[in-house]
Amino acid sequence: MQLLILVGQSRSGSTLLTRLMNEGHRAAIINDAYIVQLADELTGRLDFSPATARRLAGEWLGIVKARSEPRAPASIHKPIVLSPETFAELTKRVAEESKNWRDWPSIVSGTLEILAQLLRADAFGWNTPPDYAHAERLLQLLPKSKIVFLIRDPLAVLLSYKCLPDYWGDERNRYNPFLQSLVWRQMVRHYEAVATRFPQRVHLTRYEDLIADPAKAMKRISAFAGVAFDVPDIRTIGSNSSLGTGKTNGLSLIECWVCERITGSLRRRYGYDTSAATRIPEWGVVGLFFSLWRSASFYAARAVGSRDFRNRMLRFAKLLISRH
Repeated sequence: MQLLILVGQSRSGSTLLTRLMNEGHRAAIINDAYIVQLADELTGRLDFSPATARRLAGEWLGIVKARSEPRAPASIHKPIVLSPETFAELTKRVAEESKNWRDWPSIVSGTLEILAQLLRADAFGWNTPPDYAHAERLLQLLPKSKIVFLIRDPLAVLLSYKCLPDYWGDERNRYNPFLQSLVWRQMVRHYEAVATRFPQRVHLTRYEDLIADPAKAMKRISAFAGVAFDVPDIRTIGSNSSLGTGKTNGLSLIECWVCERITGSLRRRYGYDTSAATRIPEWGVVGLFFSLWRSASFYAARAVGSRDFRNRMLRFAKLLISRH
């Protein structure tokens, strides 16, 4: 069985790709896992005690359960169908075999491999977009793993952030065209650096290609992963899009200008020659100012209350400095 990790940038379609991979039980990919962040929080010290191992295994099982549906059909957000009986068997086997797991990579991959066996899947893994920053580390810690990077036109990413629906609550204040454009640039640069070192273990997929021709895009991923993924009718599996909410009819001219200045030639290198977002025929300076003010308040509050969030901001700053 193949261990696959999906990374990229939020709002780039990784939830959809996870659902496609899991179709027909071809894979057991956990959506929105954030397991690396949990492992780093629990194992920040050099020692890895049995108590820490048990706690990590227990919380990881909780994530697996929370990201699964108890009965069919699977949803786009919870793409694994995991019955109470199967989860009980998974818990039992993890308790039996975890005695031989000496670090967090073995706990995470061991649990998922058991899950894949129970579901008779050909691959297992997780989807956490920010793990692009951990790609090189993960490939070293998990020698049998492969990573799929998913990218999307940064203008479309900005529009998706801008149009987040009301149920996102305060999370809607994440929108910041400067920050999200910088994240896109650094993510792509990081992909290029990692692909240079591990060319056989890293694959890039464009969201636009996945939507335009799912069968062709999944065939390429299948060849990379060594797994014959099924390709369902993409219209039947739901949507995670924030578009169509009626919150805005596009990006302002200044928002498009910001994105172009930051992503520029790198964006065009990956085939994004024309805007994927509708432009509002105004500069929108006032709207940009309020977006920046709201996002600054949001990120400051998150940084104060979350060590993981602070660590993620520091890693991003290091990526900016290193220029990859």
